Amino acid sequence: MSQKTGIPEKRIRSMLTGETRMSFNTFVRIYEALDASPNDLLSDKSDNQAFCELMYIIIELSDRNISRLLTFARGLSRNGEQEREVLSC
Repeated sequence: MSQKTGIPEKRIRSMLTGETRMSFNTFVRIYEALDASPNDLLSDKSDNQAFCELMYIIIELSDRNISRLLTFARGLSRNGEQEREVLSC
């Protein structure tokens, strides 16, 4: 994540532990590095601890595994949309 965003790893860790607040520009750099939208990262964040744990795991991944994770997450998202369509019938 540090390589993709240009944000030092130490700073990313301090944001995840709550030692440092994340600026808007930093947030933009992170969601762009994840090839996500702001809404993807902000929606349903009632459990902020789970989000921080996920981000901590992601920063440890290689670029290849981040790409795999994004592909997997997009598949889950599409499946969720299909499930909602079926349930709304």
